[in-house]
Amino acid sequence: NIQTNYRISLPYFLAVGENGIISKIEDMKSCSQKLSGTSNHLYGVNFSNNKYIAVGNSGTIIASSDGGNTWNIKTSGTSQDLLDIFYKNNSYVVVGSSGVILTSSDGDTWSSKNSGTTKDLYGITYGKNKFVAVGMEGTIITSTDTESWFKRSSGIIVSINDVAYKNN
Repeated sequence: NIQTNYRISLPYFLAVGENGIISKIEDMKSCSQKLSGTSNHLYGVNFSNNKYIAVGNSGTIIASSDGGNTWNIKTSGTSQDLLDIFYKNNSYVVVGSSGVILTSSDGDTWSSKNSGTTKDLYGITYGKNKFVAVGMEGTIITSTDTESWFKRSSGIIVSINDVAYKNN
């Protein structure tokens, strides 16, 4: 006889926002607010490697390894606003104001990278073997390794607020 044990885990959403608010939405009917440990606005959140990481105002980075129930403040090394986060190839990449880019392999220790721009970066994604970040006044920068970033021409002067990649 083969005996199989199943653990059913219900999916949920985690939303971040103003004044450090974090809402865990489990049944699409109600949500529970979690204490983030910060009153700074939070702009981006990512779940990878069994860890949530949220980013926000004044260099705020917070992390949770228990499904978003408790949060720990991390040292980012910057006072710039952090606006988006993405994870790929064993690297978390954060973008923000004044061209700030931070990277981390574990979500705990963060390093600053030279983005080659002082323009605000609003969004980041990964596709076709490269990270792509976008931002103020048509800014587009790319990197294959998160170390070296290259400016690309967008041909527009208005801000690009976010970016996504669709793989066929």
